[in-house]
Amino acid sequence: MHVVRVVAAILGGTLVVVTTLSVMRALVIPRARPGGVSRTIDRFVDGAFRLVLRRTSDYEARDEILAGQAAFYLLTLLLVWLAAYLIGYALLL
Repeated sequence: MHVVRVVAAILGGTLVVVTTLSVMRALVIPRARPGGVSRTIDRFVDGAFRLVLRRTSDYEARDEILAGQAAFYLLTLLLVWLAAYLIGYALLL
C-alpha cells in the first residue's frame, strides 16, 4: 500500500509540474512555443468546430460560429488546467 501512495504522489507531482509549465508557456513567457497541453486542446477545439462547420455552407453563418472559437479554446484550456491541478494535488495528498 505504501508503494501505491508513492507512485500516486510521483504522478501527482509530475502532473502539477507539467500543468505549471503549460500555464507559464501560455501566460508568462513571451513568444514561447505552445506546449503539448495547449496543442492538444487546440486540436480538440479545432476538430469540434470543423465538425459543426460541416453542416453550414453560408459564409456569414460560418463566420459567426468561428468567431467564438478563440474564446472556447481559452475556456477549455482554463478548465483543463484547473482539472489537472485538482487531480495532481489530490494525488499528492
